[in-house]
Amino acid sequence: MAISIAIPSLSGGGAEKVTLLLIQELIRAGNVSKVYVGRQCEESLALDCEVVHLRGYRSSESILNFIKAVRRDPADTYLLTLGYVNFAAALRLLHPRANIVLRIGNTIGPEIAALSPFAKFRYMTSLRLSIEAATQIVTQCTYMADDLKLHFRGYEDKIGVIYNPIEPHLASWATDGTSPVEGPYIFVAASFKPQKDFGTLLAGFACSRNSRKRRLVVAGVSPTDTAFRDLMALYSLNESQVLCLGSCKNVYDYVLNAELCVLSSIYEGFSNFLLEGAALGKRIIATDSPGGNMELFTHYQNATTFPVGDYKRLAELLELPRCDLPRQEALSSLVPFSFDTFKDKFESVLRI
Repeated sequence: MAISIAIPSLSGGGAEKVTLLLIQELIRAGNVSKVYVGRQCEESLALDCEVVHLRGYRSSESILNFIKAVRRDPADTYLLTLGYVNFAAALRLLHPRANIVLRIGNTIGPEIAALSPFAKFRYMTSLRLSIEAATQIVTQCTYMADDLKLHFRGYEDKIGVIYNPIEPHLASWATDGTSPVEGPYIFVAASFKPQKDFGTLLAGFACSRNSRKRRLVVAGVSPTDTAFRDLMALYSLNESQVLCLGSCKNVYDYVLNAELCVLSSIYEGFSNFLLEGAALGKRIIATDSPGGNMELFTHYQNATTFPVGDYKRLAELLELPRCDLPRQEALSSLVPFSFDTFKDKFESVLRI
């Protein structure tokens, strides 16, 4: 069974990390035909298979190069994810008998709510064509699946759920006992996007008594980001209180040594950061926003939620003491998110 995968980049957030894990597993099993990426990166160069660089991150920039390259691809199955799900209709024309699997990375309802009528029409039309062309669609949680079914009636049988997995090495991850940050700290890993609601996070941190003298450490936001610095200034926070790490490929040591792991999102598909925190037994504080995070918390009890936008309640919760669960106790509650479960389910949809 030959499988080809298309993704804009293998360097980035949770979706890229999960796809890279899957690709590496498929390479070990000898199932990969080709990997198509729009942006050349360290991760794509290190793959032990044929990698085709499409020279374009956006699907509109790389679709012609993809069509040219994929015409002679002998794969039986194609997995398309992130912006490259838009390739499905063209791929179906080129390979009418192929098994085409889409991995949807966004929660459609909240995403389109902020779009103009024309942008919404264009987005939904493109996605509908892709869903029609696909054999199966994978979402990251039940909430995302239900949301997709609500917006695309008639395709319910194609849509399923495969939770993001716990990376296998987290079961034995350990540090040398040295914290990457001096003193106690609260850790956040999130990009600086409106859905992450950093305004609530910074307001809550600024309003907390901070009796434990913790710093706020943020991975995913550049220390030179002027918009973020302006937001810090709005809440009278300075660099001695808030440390921005920028892009950080390995956050595990930061998670492991944190007092609390926090996320203030308005909505989420599924947070890999919170899953990593849970796998490492950390105390989690997060919004009760709809999405995969609440599904994670039905299995993981060392988490406390607060209403979206309620910075005063967040300020109170930031006073909670550190409380780590033993690693094996944490992992035993997270079986639906195990790598073996993830692998078995993908093998089924990829028809291996």
